[in-house]
Formats: sequence, structure tokens, C-alpha cells
Amino acid sequence: MQSAGCGTGSRRTWVILQAAICLLHSALASPQLVWQATYDGPSHGEDKVTGLATDPSGNCYLTGYSYGDTTDYDFATVCVNASGRTVWASRYGSPLHCEDRPWCLARDSAGNVIASGGTIADFSVGWDYQTIKYAPAGDVVWLRRQDFAFHYDDKPAAMSVGPGNSLVIAGASRRRPVPAAERQPSAENRTDWDISLVKYAPSGDTVWTRLYDGQAGLDDYAAAIAVDEQGNCYVAGKTTTRRSTDIALLKFRSDGSLAWHREIDGAGHSADMAACVLLDHAGHVYVVGSVTGAATSFDYEAACFDTGGRLAWQRQYDAAGRVDIAAAACLDPEGNLVVTGQSTGNATSFDIATVKYSPAGGLLWARRYNGPRNAADRGWCVATDRHGQVVVGGNSVGATSYPDLLLTCYSPGGDSLWTFRYSGTGAGEARPVAIQVRTGPPSEAADAPPRLLVAGYASMAQTGFDYLLLLVDPDGRREQSPGR
Repeated sequence: MQSAGCGTGSRRTWVILQAAICLLHSALASPQLVWQATYDGPSHGEDKVTGLATDPSGNCYLTGYSYGDTTDYDFATVCVNASGRTVWASRYGSPLHCEDRPWCLARDSAGNVIASGGTIADFSVGWDYQTIKYAPAGDVVWLRRQDFAFHYDDKPAAMSVGPGNSLVIAGASRRRPVPAAERQPSAENRTDWDISLVKYAPSGDTVWTRLYDGQAGLDDYAAAIAVDEQGNCYVAGKTTTRRSTDIALLKFRSDGSLAWHREIDGAGHSADMAACVLLDHAGHVYVVGSVTGAATSFDYEAACFDTGGRLAWQRQYDAAGRVDIAAAACLDPEGNLVVTGQSTGNATSFDIATVKYSPAGGLLWARRYNGPRNAADRGWCVATDRHGQVVVGGNSVGATSYPDLLLTCYSPGGDSLWTFRYSGTGAGEARPVAIQVRTGPPSEAADAPPRLLVAGYASMAQTGFDYLLLLVDPDGRREQSPGR
């Protein structure tokens, strides 16, 4: 007897069934806010989220920078439980009471949460990497600062947890200028930036540091990092050549040695930059960013490599020959690549443009969202659920002159399902930074749409910009619980 689900026809039937379920729910859906949580620092000043992590118990962890009463900007990491209530908040400011700004957040398999960013802990050396590891209850496990060999500005950009809960952070480090009085007549006075990496053991011990210099005297920056199951690190960013900046993709082995590097130069041979790097389980490495076209200003760029650095395919998206800038990407359950960002239309200012590619690089669909004011609409983050629905987070000018936080959802086939808008109470924008899909409890039906966690920040009337965490129910028919 042939078992169900083993043949190609059975799989096609299942895909069609899933699509039908998505469309049925879209017909009934009216997205609702289940709860919202905010965090306002002690000075009621600028508090902006930069990262989101979650755990299996439904707790959410936010990090960002928050202005203190006398400490300038501090690291501020907050835990919010599954009901939307704040469990703990931890702040850290360096002894100089100068700037401390986290730019990325991760969670390891032991439940620890790690925030990494920059600190001005010593005026003589400028910025350093700063990384704080928190236990699940909010206690600081360790704090590390990394000053690279140039002893000048070091700024991280991205972080990834590797095998054994090791941690790799990538960014850029700047060479220190030599004062004229100390400069040798024939010596170079380089002040360029190099890609810099540090790998920490779970204990916080430094395993290795690395610097990558593309062309001498020119700038190189990291923007994103992904670590595979073997501990290989894939770093995406940009590198400067004599005529342009190109997208850079580098592979470092687990011991920190450089395996290979690749560059992508757009047809216009001008400004090219990476936004993210993704790995799938089939051995593909995807780098997404923006390149300058021959006569099209910026275009979305998506490229697929194998783990040996061989290019499988690359694609560009250009809407109207004007500015198209990719901001984020994700992979859906079928291995399709979804890219979103901002794109100038013929008469629509910036629109949120979302593009979906098959694993082989075929264009499956491209969709645009133009808000009600025909003003600037920008995509910032994207996620997919277990049904393959695509949820894009962006902002869009709505009833006021300020951008609202916007969610827009597409079916796996690209049908528009719903939109959701949120505005703060103050004179300023509301912006999403990250989206995660939260599945419901076991008692829910298997085909019920998962709820969405949306992290970002919003302008509030009395407190300025505050951290913002929303739980949104796309179905809108389930019981809601208030947050505090």
C-alpha cells in the first residue's frame, strides 16, 4: 500500500490545500492587537529597540539604546513574558558615562541572551566592541570589551551564535591616523576601515580575532553574519575598490582562517552594499543587498553561492529605473527567498516592494504596497510562517504626517491577505525592527494562523521614543489578553 504524502502528487495536493487554508483565513481575518508592551528609560528620552530574541516559553527579549539621566546612552535589555508584562530590565552604562549602544541581540541554546554593540569606554581609543551576556533571569553573566589592534574606532554590526554556544561578532575597525609630528616622510598615513571579527567561547574567553583588508587604504565594512553547524562564518558587507564599493562575501573557517572571499559589482560600477546573509540546509549561501545598475540607480541584488564560493545565480529587481534598496530577507519553509525594502515607483514616492525567488533563482512574484497618502512607504523586516505566508514589517505615512508601523501579509502565491497599522501617541514615527512568528498553544487548531511578535519603537506623547513590542493576531477572532 502506498503511504499518503510520499508521492509528488500528494505533495502538490498538500501545497494546494495549504494555499486554500491561507485564503480561507484571509477572508475571515481582521488582524487585532492582542497586547502591547513598552519600555521608557529614566530620562523619558530616546529609547530605541535594535534587536529581538524569544525563548520556547514565550518570553521576549528586547535590546536597544536608552538615554539615561546622567549616563548618556546605555545598553538597555528587557524581558517581556508571554502575557506582555515586563519581567526584568537591565541597564548598563560605561564608567565614562558616554555612549553605549547595542546593535544586535541573540539567544543561545542554554537560554542566555547576548547583546552586542559599541561603547566609548576610553576617549583615547574611541569606540570598542561591547558584549554583555545575560542569564535568563536578567543577571549579567559576563561583559567583554574588544579593542582591536589599531586601538581606534571598533564598531560591531552583526552577531551569530555558533556550535557549542560560541559567539562570533562582525563589524569594522578603523586604523589610527598618525600625527604629523610622528609621521615618517615615506610612511602611509592610513585611516581606512577593515572588517573585524571576534569569536568568544561561552565563558566569554576570546578564541580569536581577525581583520580583513581588501584593497590597502580603502574601506571595508561588515553588515551581516551567519554561522553554520560546523562553525564556518559567512560575513556580508561592502568593500571599496578604486572605482566603486562592491558587495563583499567572506567565508572564515571555524579556526578563523579565511577560506574565500567574493565581490559583487553592479552593472553601474558604483555604490553596492550588502544587507543580510542567509544559510539554508541544502548548502546554499544567500547574500542580499543593493547594487547600482547601468542606468537604473539602485536595484535589489540577490545572489546564491555554494559553500565553496561558487556562484549559482544572481538576480536584480528594478521597478521603474529609480531607487530600489533591499533592507531584509528571509527563507520560507520551501526554501524560497523573500526580499523586501523600499522602491521608488513611477508616481508613488517610495513603496514597500517585496520579491520572492525560488531556490533556483526563478522570480515567483513581486508585490508593491503604496500607502493611503501616496507618501514614503519603506520595508524594514520580513518573516514567514509555517504555511508560507509572508509578513512584511515597514512604515507608512497614514492619518498623520508621521509614518505608522505597518504590517502587510501575502499568501505563498503572492495574494495580498491583510494589512495592520499602528501609530504611537507622539509626534514621530513608529517603526518595526524585527518580526518573529509565535505559534499558538497545542489546544489551537493546526491550521490556525500563528501570532506575530513585532519589535520596534514608537514616539509617545509624554516620553519620546519608547521600546515597543506588539503581539498581533492575524485571525483577530481569538480571545485577547491585555498587556501592561
